[in-house]
Amino acid sequence: MTRHKLPNHNFTIPDKVSDMTDTPHEDETWISPIGQTVQESIEESLRNSPEFRAEYERTAPFRTIARTVMFRRGDLGLTQQEVAKRAATSHSAISRIENGQYATKPETLSRVAAALEMRFVIGFEIGPEDNPERTLVRF
Repeated sequence: MTRHKLPNHNFTIPDKVSDMTDTPHEDETWISPIGQTVQESIEESLRNSPEFRAEYERTAPFRTIARTVMFRRGDLGLTQQEVAKRAATSHSAISRIENGQYATKPETLSRVAAALEMRFVIGFEIGPEDNPERTLVRF
């Protein structure tokens, strides 16, 4: 992991996609201006706000895609603009993907994956959640 320092901020960016997580590592504490860690604030909102919980769950796949794109882009040393050019899309489209709050067309994700030297795969599952049968399609 690479630790970055900005005035009044201290954060860590994983060195590779496999190091990604939604929560701080055990040795890290992220404090918000209101005196809670980011994780504490999220957990409190998940407990107390059905609306927040619904939106958090709805956007979970988008956040996963966002982290994957951001970390891969970082691994390759590319800017958002460079990825956009490679993917024949706009800089704002890459920014929206990395924001993690918006759905993106599969065709766009396929082009972005190719621009990042990855493959975009979507699929279906049937059966029990702990052991489903999967059908994957490479876009």
